[in-house]
Amino acid sequence: MDAKKINNTVASVFSFFQKELKGIYDEGEIGSFARLALEFFSGIPYVAFRSNLDVEVDDALFNKYADTVAALKQHQPIQYILGQTEFYGLPIKVTPAVLIPRPETEELVDLIVKQYQHQQGIKALDLCTGSGCIALALNKNMPQSLLWAVDVSTEALAVAAE
Repeated sequence: MDAKKINNTVASVFSFFQKELKGIYDEGEIGSFARLALEFFSGIPYVAFRSNLDVEVDDALFNKYADTVAALKQHQPIQYILGQTEFYGLPIKVTPAVLIPRPETEELVDLIVKQYQHQQGIKALDLCTGSGCIALALNKNMPQSLLWAVDVSTEALAVAAE
């Protein structure tokens, strides 16, 4: 994909994602991919882009979006492409060595936090921790608790440690 043939603005990034991924993903999902990539690679919140669609995107940054689209065309999950996801308000590193945290897991963490956040002496063991998302979220929201996160995969433990 040659980024130099395209007017490199924020609006063109959205158009590029839509054009290249049409027929592979639904329109809403494509918009989410573009939003996540724009925020991740630029470090600028999505709301700032919505009112500044004519802001120029340099070629190096546009090439990152093109690489993201190419990976999406290969059906790679956006979380693995970006190397992270959000879980319970925390950025969580993810690689193919770990599963991408599920919304149901976030709901479980929310139930635990709501029920036990004010209790002292809580101890928890996160078996098969993977990315460490459960232990990290519980530790942030229940710092008075004692948590252990274990996994048999050294690759997964390395991801969780980061």
